[in-house]
Amino acid sequence: MSAIPSAVPDLPPSAAGFAGMAMRMEPSPVLWVRMRTEASRTAAVLPRGVRPALPGTWILAIARFTCVVTETRTYQEWSAFVPTSRGLWIAEMYIDDVGGLVMGREAFGMPKRLAELRVEEGRASMRTASSWGHASWTDGAALSSAELAGEMGPATTGLPGRLCAQVERIRARFGLPRPPVRMLARRVVPAVGGGRPIADELVSVAFRATSMDQLRRADARVELPADHVLGGRVEAAWMTRIAFDLAGARRLRSYR
Repeated sequence: MSAIPSAVPDLPPSAAGFAGMAMRMEPSPVLWVRMRTEASRTAAVLPRGVRPALPGTWILAIARFTCVVTETRTYQEWSAFVPTSRGLWIAEMYIDDVGGLVMGREAFGMPKRLAELRVEEGRASMRTASSWGHASWTDGAALSSAELAGEMGPATTGLPGRLCAQVERIRARFGLPRPPVRMLARRVVPAVGGGRPIADELVSVAFRATSMDQLRRADARVELPADHVLGGRVEAAWMTRIAFDLAGARRLRSYR
């Protein structure tokens, strides 16, 4: 029997032990890419009862995160989000750290999967046994937080860009905390020995940025396989350094 990888943290014996779990991310670089595809593709990945907010639009996020829970750990992540009427649906989430995978699945219901990832200055790659992706980018013009909100906000909140920019100007002027963004996932807990799952539910995780700086537009290129579940082309991209908190998953709907 092979040994348990040393990257796996000490975990409670039951997912119930994660109730109320929170996670803090230290300031980390993230590339955000707004992709455009067929409306039918974004609709096809959503669960029952969730509608796309911007049909045909999805967000690719590529990051090297520094996470603090009971210890500090660094890992890389490649994720796909679809804007919906209820928040950002996590369509795909690849990670190269076993401990982060277990924590993401158990504490937050995120559909994390292991992949071989490489995130470097200006380029990134992702590979699994059944999928792959490549991205490259160069930095563009610097942005204010209001400019970023105006350009990126519609794809994360579903609100008009001008409104997003105005809200950010007011928030920054008075030093108010940023409002949380809801991330959505379908959490399934299989029954031992098969049969009906113990849990099959739509969950919401609150994502709250605690700081955001080094904001720039980016000129990005993304290559995906022809049979990628979303596919599409790059519309716009941004580089940020962001720190954020995640709050434990809250059930919105049961599919049992």
